[in-house]
Amino acid sequence: IPLVTYGTILFAENNFDEAIEYYKSAIEKNSASAYAYVHLGEAYFMKKDFSIAREHLTRAIELSSDGPHGQMAKSILEVIE
Repeated sequence: IPLVTYGTILFAENNFDEAIEYYKSAIEKNSASAYAYVHLGEAYFMKKDFSIAREHLTRAIELSSDGPHGQMAKSILEVIE
């Protein structure tokens, strides 16, 4: 099972801190994963750590501006701003 999937399961259980660790591990393995970055940003958003969320969401957009993960990141950023 991919690391992002484990993170998503933990995220769904409102276990944001552990989810963040899985997302970070996924990024260590693939630093070009917009999928991992958008979910990492979303987890920080849920923790109300908006500055760190913004950083990761922006990276997701840089990696996949027109793709679904970039679009998801843009949607979350709209809520932050």
